Amino acid sequence: MRLRRINSISERSLMVKIAHDIKEHAGFKYMMDVLEGRIPACQYTKWACQRQLDDLHHAHDRGFIFVQEMADIFLNTVRTYKHFKGSFAGQYFEPTPSQVFGFWCLFGWLKEDGTRRFTEVYKEVARKYGKSFEAACVGTYMFEADGESGAECYTVATKLSQARIIHENVKAIIKKTPEINAKAKILRDNISIHSTFSKFEPLGRDSDTEDGLNPHFASIDEYHAHKNDGMYQVIDSAFGARSQPLMYVITTAGTNPAGPCYAHREYCIKVLDPNVDVTNDNLFCIIYTLDKDDDPFDESVWEKANPNMQYITTTVNKLRSMAEKAKEKPTDLINFKTKHLNIWCSSSSPWLDMQQWYLNDGLFDYRDLINKPCYSAIDLASVNDLAALVHVFPPSQESIASQRERFRKEIVQEIREQHNEIEEIKLPFFLDDMEEDIETALRRKTYVIPDPYRVIPHSFVPVSNIKERSKAHGVNYNVWMDNPASNFHATPSLVTDFTFIEHQIEKDNARFDIREIAYDPYNAAQLIISLTNKGFNCVEMSQTWNVMSPPSKYFEMLVILGLISHNNNPVLNWNAQNVVVHTGPSGNYKPDKNKSSEKIDLIIALIMALDRAVKNESVDDTITDGFIRI
Repeated sequence: MRLRRINSISERSLMVKIAHDIKEHAGFKYMMDVLEGRIPACQYTKWACQRQLDDLHHAHDRGFIFVQEMADIFLNTVRTYKHFKGSFAGQYFEPTPSQVFGFWCLFGWLKEDGTRRFTEVYKEVARKYGKSFEAACVGTYMFEADGESGAECYTVATKLSQARIIHENVKAIIKKTPEINAKAKILRDNISIHSTFSKFEPLGRDSDTEDGLNPHFASIDEYHAHKNDGMYQVIDSAFGARSQPLMYVITTAGTNPAGPCYAHREYCIKVLDPNVDVTNDNLFCIIYTLDKDDDPFDESVWEKANPNMQYITTTVNKLRSMAEKAKEKPTDLINFKTKHLNIWCSSSSPWLDMQQWYLNDGLFDYRDLINKPCYSAIDLASVNDLAALVHVFPPSQESIASQRERFRKEIVQEIREQHNEIEEIKLPFFLDDMEEDIETALRRKTYVIPDPYRVIPHSFVPVSNIKERSKAHGVNYNVWMDNPASNFHATPSLVTDFTFIEHQIEKDNARFDIREIAYDPYNAAQLIISLTNKGFNCVEMSQTWNVMSPPSKYFEMLVILGLISHNNNPVLNWNAQNVVVHTGPSGNYKPDKNKSSEKIDLIIALIMALDRAVKNESVDDTITDGFIRI
C-alpha cells in the first residue's frame, strides 16, 4: 500500500474512523512510557512527547488533522526493507519504539489540503542508533513510494564522499527490495526510476553543482560537522516548488557550539520548550541526550542518549570499555560524551564546563546600569581578527572574595592570639604550615551570596575578514554582525581600527562610570596614550603567571557558583567554549591562546576587568590581592 494524498474532508474523516485505536498504537505507547517515567528520557525527549500529546488534543484548532493510517502506511512500507550488514543482515527492518514514535508523528499529521504537516525533521541521537539506515529508509520511501512525480531526492554532506554513505544505504535497500529494484536503474551516484522521472543522488559542497535543484527530499547526516549552513540553505531555499517536501536532519552532538548545527539545535529546543513562546508547526524535532545533572558514567542514564541501545547487544559492553578510558584521558572523555552520550563539548580539553557557563546567562537591561561603576579591559592582541573590550560591573553587596579575605583576617588573628608565644619573625612560616587548617575554617564560614557580576562584552573585527572567517572556519561572524545584541562591530578597514574601540569606550563612559581600564601592553601603546590624555585611568596588566592566575581562578569559581551574568552573548559564549588553560609547575594556570581551539580574547579581557574590580572592592588596604587562595 502506498501513500496518496487525501483530497476531501469526508475522505479524511473516513480515515480517522477506520484508524486503529490510537491508544493501542506503539507510537502512543512509547509517548506515554516516556511521559510517565517507564522509559529513561531527558527533558528534551519528554518535551517532544508532550508536544505530540498536546497536539493530539489541540492541533486541529490550528488546521491540522492526525490520520494514524497515514503513519501506518509508511511503517508497513519500510517494514518491507531489509538490513544488509551486521548481525541484522537479511532481516526485515522493524522500527524500534522510539523510531515508531518519530514516524508516527512525522507521517500521521496532515494539513487541511491533505499534504503533510511536517516538512523538516531535526533528530539528534548518539552513535549506534542506526541513523544512516533510518535516514536511508525514509529517503527510499520518499523516492519511490510517496506518490511524487519527478521526485528529486538527495543525501547531503560537506563532502561528496560523506554524502555517499547514506546513498549507499539507499542503493542496498533498493537492491534487496525486488519490487523497487525491478524498476530502478542504479549507477554510482545516481538512482533513477524512469516511469516517474525520479532520481536520487548524493550531494556535497564539493559536488559539480548545487544550482537548479528542485528537491522533494534531502537528508543531512551529521550536521554537527558542517562549518557553515551553506548546504542547508541551498536545500531549504530550493524546496519552494514542492507541496510536501521533507528535510531530514539527523546527527550526533559535536564539538563546535559556534557552528550552524548547534544554533539550529538551540532553535529546536525553543520550539520544544512549553515555557518559551516559539512555534513552528512544520518542524518535528527530538533530542536524545543526558540531562545536565546526570553522571556520564552512570549506566542507567545512557539509554537517554540512545534509546536503541537495548536492541544491540554489543553496545553496552562497548560503552563500558569507552567509559573506563574516558575516566583517565580527557580526549577520550570528549569523544565519549559527544559521540556516545550526545553531549555537546568543545574540541579541546575545555577549561569551563559549558553547562555551568550557560547557567550564568541571566538577562539584565543595560539601562539598569546607567551611572553604575564598572571596570573595563581591552585585549588588542590581533590586528586582523578579533579585538575585545569588556566591562565588568561588580555587585553592590560584598563579594565572595572580599568575604573570604575578611574571614581569613579574623582566622589569622585568632591563630596569633592562640600562639602568642611564637616570635613575630617566625609567624609567616607557622601560618604557611597552618594553611590547610585555615582553608578548612574558611569553608565552614557562612557566606552571603551576592548578586552576580554583570558583564558587557564588545567585539571588533575588520569587515574584510568577516566573510572569509565565516566561510572557512565556521565562525558566525556574519550572523553576529547582523544581530545588535551581539555587540559585534565590523570596522571598515583591512585591520582592526582601534579608534572604533576608543569611540566605544567614550560612548559607554557617557552611560556608565568606567573607573579603570586594564590593558595588555602588547600592541596597545597608541590607544592607551590617547585614552590617558582623555582622562581615563589605564592600568597595565601583563599576562604573566602571577598576574593572571589569581583572577583566572576566581573567575572559574564565579562561573561554578553562577555569579557571572553575561546576557547569553553569543560571541562571549563562543570564546568561553574555546578556552584551554596552561598549568604551570606550581599549579597556577591561565588561559592559553596557543592551546585554545579558537579565539578567547573576550574571556581574557573579562578576567582582566574582573581583576581590577576585585582589587578595588577589597574591604581594607591590608588585603594584598583580594582573591581566593585555591
